[in-house]
Amino acid sequence: MTSALKITRAIVQLVGTAPAFQNRQVTEAHPAAHAEQEFVFVSGVRATEQARSLGKAFKREELTVELGLVVEVNADDPSDALDRAYRMFTDLEDVLALTPTLGVDEVLFAQVGSWDQRMFAADGKRVVEMTVDVLVTSNKEA
Repeated sequence: MTSALKITRAIVQLVGTAPAFQNRQVTEAHPAAHAEQEFVFVSGVRATEQARSLGKAFKREELTVELGLVVEVNADDPSDALDRAYRMFTDLEDVLALTPTLGVDEVLFAQVGSWDQRMFAADGKRVVEMTVDVLVTSNKEA
């Protein structure tokens, strides 16, 4: 059985309880109308599997957990929104670096693999959205 659900919940728990994310919303899905000005959510999971070795009954699993980091600023200055988004991204990297196993027995390690950033503007608002791919290598659950 895949460990994807256990791992995504562990990421949300780990990030949500980190001191750097105390004043930020962290959820398993997009909070929609209940979104705060800074939030992190799981936007998707992709998995690839590899046989661990000959004669082993379990397989290794490589998950890509896609996180959305969103910052909304009620101002016309784009640098404020970008600064806050990159600060949140750095905080996410630090949280993962401190606990690379996510506190899950099956996880061998987790790390940021790639990311991209987009910016949107509206009447007096700036929104920065970053998509961060967290690469997780784990053994499948029995």
